[in-house]
Amino acid sequence: MTYGRREAFPHLSACLTPTLEPSFCLDSLALAHLAALAYHAGQEMGLPKVSRSRARLAACMLLAATGSSGAAETKLDPGDAIRVAWKNWRAANEGSDGSATIHALEKLVQAKEDLGVEDLDAFGIALIRAAEARLEQSDSITALALSTSAVQLDPDSPAVHWATAKINFLVSPLSPVSYLREIGAGLRAGWRDPIYRRAVLGDLGTGALIALLATAMTVLATICLRRWRYFVHDFHHLFPRSFAPWQTTLLAALLLLLPLAFRLGWVPFFLALLAVTSLYLSPTERVVAGILVATLGWVPVVAGLLVRMTSFSGTPAEDIYRLERGGPESVAAELHVRKRIEDGKSNFSELFALGRLELRRGRLEEGIRHLEAALLDRNNDARALTNLGNAMFAKGDLEGAADSYRRATQSDPGLLAAGSNLSKLYSWQAKIASPDGSTNREAPGSLYANRELLAVPLGPDEMAMAARSDEQELKVENELRLRLLGDVPPPVAWIYPLLLSALIAALGFAHQVIEACSGCDKCGRPICRKCDPELGMGSLFCNQCVNVFARQGTVAPADKVRKQIEVARYQLRLERTSYVLSLLCSGAGHLYVGVPIAGASYAFFFLFAFIGVLFHQGVLRVPYLAERSWWGVVPLVAMMITVHLLSLRDFFRRLSI
Repeated sequence: MTYGRREAFPHLSACLTPTLEPSFCLDSLALAHLAALAYHAGQEMGLPKVSRSRARLAACMLLAATGSSGAAETKLDPGDAIRVAWKNWRAANEGSDGSATIHALEKLVQAKEDLGVEDLDAFGIALIRAAEARLEQSDSITALALSTSAVQLDPDSPAVHWATAKINFLVSPLSPVSYLREIGAGLRAGWRDPIYRRAVLGDLGTGALIALLATAMTVLATICLRRWRYFVHDFHHLFPRSFAPWQTTLLAALLLLLPLAFRLGWVPFFLALLAVTSLYLSPTERVVAGILVATLGWVPVVAGLLVRMTSFSGTPAEDIYRLERGGPESVAAELHVRKRIEDGKSNFSELFALGRLELRRGRLEEGIRHLEAALLDRNNDARALTNLGNAMFAKGDLEGAADSYRRATQSDPGLLAAGSNLSKLYSWQAKIASPDGSTNREAPGSLYANRELLAVPLGPDEMAMAARSDEQELKVENELRLRLLGDVPPPVAWIYPLLLSALIAALGFAHQVIEACSGCDKCGRPICRKCDPELGMGSLFCNQCVNVFARQGTVAPADKVRKQIEVARYQLRLERTSYVLSLLCSGAGHLYVGVPIAGASYAFFFLFAFIGVLFHQGVLRVPYLAERSWWGVVPLVAMMITVHLLSLRDFFRRLSI
């Protein structure tokens, strides 16, 4: 079965015009546009599994065939005006024709305004790259002009603003107003843009969760490094004297690693580590370590919430975002939304955004149909009614437009767009009325609607609802729960770390009841009443130090000297170890000498900055910033150095007291 060229692909034939040159198919954006239309046309005709590569080939063949035909000249499709202006700019830029370049840019900006396009992301970045190339050729004037034009084409892109700031800085570093203004504009644009805002939130949230886990590991590892010898000393007393100390030490380590060996999760391992050292910790150390371990039980829940707050790419929200911006990237998003409409899976936001895009593109019948479908999903929505009134106004249905504006005003009296557009409708009616009392039913068209009427965009909350992915949220939460807490049902998994941490912290108060050993203040040896029954309860020195330093004439002078050397070596080793730990990680020295609150605080902020530097490319990639500059790492490096210096100053101050 064969089809005619225009009958087989009605959507393609509508956009293929003889005024386009055959070489136009080499333009990647035009090719993507035509391929998407060909793919959609094949789906509408019921062709089995039309691949995108075949659709792209068909687009090129049909474009060339249409361009070589001798049909009469027709008007360009509105969406093609941007690509034609862009092609003219490229030709003028390659030919170094300054006046033609400026003229092409003016046409591009005019086409953007005529179509109501908010941002031309790809074109703005292309101008930035051209500006950077000009700057490398020492043509600073052209580079500044191109970067300024890029901001005009893509005013809501943080990447364009920051690249413009960089160019301004390289051209005139002594004029901070120019590049600081662009940096501020980029920050504001990034906060408004959901892709950039969610990416930053994802990076910060992920860094905080990893830093929390790393802080818990640092606190427990540092505490265990100093207190482990006392636990193994008491553990050795549980076995017959025939067991060597190294044997019981090895057995204790194996028992401690059982949670990891049986894949019970990291939190049970941390709880076991806290349990074996809690008898030898101060109350403050037990509370700090217990809070950190208990907090890890809520990490999967927080990670799930983070997925909900940061997911965007690949969700229907991204398609809505592209449709709302209205650039060439909206072609693929339009296909996705149309497919969801055919499958009956579309929602209000998708119908709203698609109808608004079709209004700006001049496809008024389709825009009205989709906006009316959106109103069926959410009756009397003032925003949809306002945009529906704009579409009817552009089509020439003035009575229907006036009715939509009135309904929008009644639904939301605070919405100014409906009232403003209604006044313009009355002005239009007065303008086209003939002196004899008759009325000229001239349709204003989409160009008038894009330029003169106020359209109401979709709010950020609507996009956030479309970005929710409960399935992905549940996957992340379950994966982290299995890794950290083991295969435990969610309600119990969130609670048991808190209960066990509190129980273990309370267990530390039973130190004297079970006669656990402690550390000698002078030499660090265990103070154990099982080994030295003559020692009193709560003694601060071991039996050797008591005999050497407290009792006169008990030991020989040579033994006393050897003990003094041992004490000096222990104190030196303790001091050097704390110094090394404080240099390796902020707060680790505090933890080693028994200052847990300050140590844990310094460790968290230092590790947060360190993780940010380590993963400077970001957890979530953003458009045109896939290879992020090291300039973005400067604040994190400054934070890490500042926290480290403050930690060292506080550590040395405490040691000197």
